[in-house]
Amino acid sequence: MSVWKFDENRAAFGPASLDEIEADPCGLYILWRGDEVMVREDGIERPMPERLTVAGVPFDRELFEPLPIPSRCYDEGHARISAELYGPAGKLSKTEADSLRDEMRRDGQWARERLKK
Repeated sequence: MSVWKFDENRAAFGPASLDEIEADPCGLYILWRGDEVMVREDGIERPMPERLTVAGVPFDRELFEPLPIPSRCYDEGHARISAELYGPAGKLSKTEADSLRDEMRRDGQWARERLKK
C-alpha cells in the first residue's frame, strides 16, 4: 500500500506513512491498495474520482496509479516501488529536472575521464 498526504503549504501531495494517518486522522490522504485508489478525508474513505481538485489544484487519479508491471513479476513490493517512483512524489519541477540533468552530465564526464586513465 502507498500513502500520500496533502501538504497545505505546498498545495501538493507528498509521501506519507500509515503512522501519519493515525497521528493526523483529519488530514487529506490518497491511499493506493492493489488496484484501488482511495481518498481519505476527515477519517472517511471514498473511491478517488478521475480528477480531484484540492485548494484549487487538480490532481488526476493516474498520478497515484503505478505503471503496469508484467504479471509474472508483479507483487506488492514492486507495486509500491513503482507507485513511489512514478506517483506524485516522483514528479520533478523543471528546475529540479534541469538540476538533475546537469548532475548526471557531470557524473558522466567524470566517469569518462576515469575510464581514460
